[in-house]
Amino acid sequence: MLLLDADFFASSFILDQALPLLFKAVEQGTLRIFPVLVGPCQLELYPEIARYHPAHDSSRPLWITAPQRREEWWAQVAQTIHTAAFVSDEQNGKQFSHAEKIASEQKANVRPRKQQNIRQPGLFDQPLVTSSFPVTLDHPQGTVIGEHNTVTISFYNTTPAAPVASEPPLQLDDFLAVYREKLHDDPEIAKLQILGMREPLSVSDLYVRVRLHDDPRPHSRLDHEQQQLRDPLMALQQRQAWVERRSSSSMDPTEAVKRHRSCVIVGDPGAGKTTLLKRLALSAIDRALEDMPVLPIYIKLHKIARKKQFDLYAASVDVLVAYGFSRAQVTPLLEERMKAGDVLLLLDALDETVVGETSQAAEESYRQVHEAILNIKRRFHRVPVVVTARKVGYFQRGQLPGFTELEILDFLPKDIEEFIGKWFSHGSEERQALGPRLTAALKNSPRIATLVANPLLLSLLAITYEHDDPTLPESRADLYKRCVDTLLSRWDADRFISRHHILNREDRKQLLQQVAWHFHQQGLRYFSKRDLRPLVGDFLESLGKPPTLMEAVLQEIAGEEGLLREQADEVYGFLHLTIQEYFVAVFANEDVNLLLPYLGSPWWEEIVLLFAGQVRDASALLTHLVTYRGVDEVPEDIFSTKLILAGRCLAARPRLRTDRSLRDTIPQRLFQLLEEGPYALVRKHAAEVLTEIARTDPDGSIAGKLLSYALTTLEDDTLLSQDMLFEALSSFGSEQLASHLLHLSLEQHALTASPFFLDIFSRYGTADMASRLLPLLDDTQADSWFRTNVVSLLGVMGDRSVVPTLHRLLRDTQQDEMLQAACIKSLAMLKDVSIVPVLLAVLADPRTSRTLLSTSITALAQIRDRSIVADVVQLLSDPFLSEEVRREISRLLDVLYEESVLAHLVSLLHDSSLGAGLRARIASLLVRRGGQPLKKT
Repeated sequence: MLLLDADFFASSFILDQALPLLFKAVEQGTLRIFPVLVGPCQLELYPEIARYHPAHDSSRPLWITAPQRREEWWAQVAQTIHTAAFVSDEQNGKQFSHAEKIASEQKANVRPRKQQNIRQPGLFDQPLVTSSFPVTLDHPQGTVIGEHNTVTISFYNTTPAAPVASEPPLQLDDFLAVYREKLHDDPEIAKLQILGMREPLSVSDLYVRVRLHDDPRPHSRLDHEQQQLRDPLMALQQRQAWVERRSSSSMDPTEAVKRHRSCVIVGDPGAGKTTLLKRLALSAIDRALEDMPVLPIYIKLHKIARKKQFDLYAASVDVLVAYGFSRAQVTPLLEERMKAGDVLLLLDALDETVVGETSQAAEESYRQVHEAILNIKRRFHRVPVVVTARKVGYFQRGQLPGFTELEILDFLPKDIEEFIGKWFSHGSEERQALGPRLTAALKNSPRIATLVANPLLLSLLAITYEHDDPTLPESRADLYKRCVDTLLSRWDADRFISRHHILNREDRKQLLQQVAWHFHQQGLRYFSKRDLRPLVGDFLESLGKPPTLMEAVLQEIAGEEGLLREQADEVYGFLHLTIQEYFVAVFANEDVNLLLPYLGSPWWEEIVLLFAGQVRDASALLTHLVTYRGVDEVPEDIFSTKLILAGRCLAARPRLRTDRSLRDTIPQRLFQLLEEGPYALVRKHAAEVLTEIARTDPDGSIAGKLLSYALTTLEDDTLLSQDMLFEALSSFGSEQLASHLLHLSLEQHALTASPFFLDIFSRYGTADMASRLLPLLDDTQADSWFRTNVVSLLGVMGDRSVVPTLHRLLRDTQQDEMLQAACIKSLAMLKDVSIVPVLLAVLADPRTSRTLLSTSITALAQIRDRSIVADVVQLLSDPFLSEEVRREISRLLDVLYEESVLAHLVSLLHDSSLGAGLRARIASLLVRRGGQPLKKT
């Protein structure tokens, strides 16, 4: 009897090993197969199974049968199998085998020979072996009575079997070695492939250390300033500051698990809870968790709930059996290790156990898994247990008594940069180049950067950026839509998680849109439960649903997806202000009149941009922004706020069906503002917006005009300096703009070493641009400053193909000193370790100029090659170098210090031939870095 569901067909063990043996037995006539459809699955994809008739009406599988009729359904299945296997054969005059004849003769007068309770085998179990009652079931008959995971079997018609040889006990070290290999080979543990990723990534390669905080519960209140804040950028900055404050008092997950041996890690959907557990599993089996068990057991709790297998010890045995270990061997080993507390139990996603066809059934499922966790802890109290759950859902339901609650925090900006670097660290050079570009783009998109502090949404952004739309922030309306859809349904669907919902997905989206619009109109980022309840009740009435469902619906929308959540005691707010703004823009839909009263207000600026990016025709909106009509509109202010906003809308690539002339009119007025605006800040904003528009300008005319303006702007222009224009180009530019700027700069012989100019090419420079610059270094007739600026540009572009040329120029003693210093700086930026011996020689030469000396010291500090620390210490006692030079060289020890040079430094401290200034610097270094070894010395 094959119990068919999605888990059945997801098992490579079943498909590749078990089924071929069964089919062979069928061909030999020793076996019959009866499929039973117990869960949704794609049976039609497996014709070798589909050709067998199910043991029930194929139009009535188990999962569509009402719960109160399922016992009757199973009874019919049993009768069908009994009739097909035995009665029909007898009626058809089939020739019975010897064993069948014996069974038939004994059938009328037989008593149960033995009765015992056994656990129903798990999905991957080996045949049960019971040494105290070995039997061969030639023809088993009798009754099977059971509930949940325990069955009572009465055996009839049995023939005594030969004694079963007991298997030798497993040796722990041998077992762990094999288990380690299997865990690292298991894609569910060692790989990450989510949201349609084309190729899986290694968990170890992608993992970024998360932080845990021991105060996960909603705060009792929010500051009055937080609730009244209407400046979106201030709200984003305030949230970032709050995240950084929490992170400053956070714990490393490894330390947290050591300190709290029974803990629940809560967090928002996609916060990285599952990835953290997988990382802990791999670290434990690799013996990388000091003073922690080396035998991890990772269990997805939603599978426990779906199978109704509420014995976590048995489930732990099943995990090991699934990896091919013998049940008879691992059962005593696991029990022994658990009693000793030498197992790390990792239980993932308690919130996903709320499964069932009714709300009562779903809550009962959660309760039973909750109880199962407490039972395993009571039975094996020494075992460290780590549970994960979504934050709101966990606190809305019964918590686990005796478990410390920890919250997984959002990524900090440096974590986001590290994650992106790891995500794009493999593959072609083109793919690897996407990482720095995405990081640079996020620095100019604070809303998106705040949103993707969630690892799931950051993964979604990386996938979108790589495969669909490598532009930010123009695509943010579509990005926000993907984020919302992912949290509403896709994240669960991709993992085959089915939750009970009162409202379907579209209804939940509409409710969230109405909530967002209502409170955004009032200028509120946070709102009370008292004010939220009437909105939910009114929405339910519009659907014809009873208002008694209000609390359940509020728990549903604020508990599972995480888009709306309880921010403080009975104070709610959206996951991010960005999500609220997106829902408001969707609510406005095609009706621009809803937004007219708010044009020019900073609180509504992002909504206007999102609206422009998604509406079918943005002509009416842009016309209202550039033409004041005086009716229900906000007039233009002295800072040209509405014109600047119109330009930002145009940069978002809106569809203009009615009035396409706006694509020319708006840039023209912005250029006029750039040249004639009365305030430097306004002109800077105009330059930034024109740069955004130029990035998406198809014919490049706007880019050409803007870049020419930038190169001809005089430095003494007090209203808008050249650096301010370059800063705008750096912040909102692109590869195309950088290439155009390089062409114009070379054409006009206007290269500069301005930090903002260099920053443009550090962000958007390419190998092709570097190849255009290299030949210019061989032009000895060129101006020295021009060649020096070329070298500086080559350094920031990051193309290592220029290293040999820079080395050649550095060795040429006839070259200008400033050019040589630029070569040293560029080679250090390129992390060229081969330059280190050259720089040491520069330091050791008493004739070295102050410029090259300082540049060389800075370059060595940037490269950070600690292998030269002994050479640096040796230079400090070189009598041919001046005291002043040696003091400068001693600055390197702050970066390169190693304990191996401690004794040498102490001896220099007592060398009276050295100057007091140098010895004082060494003493200061020893105080800061010597620590315990210094005390011993």
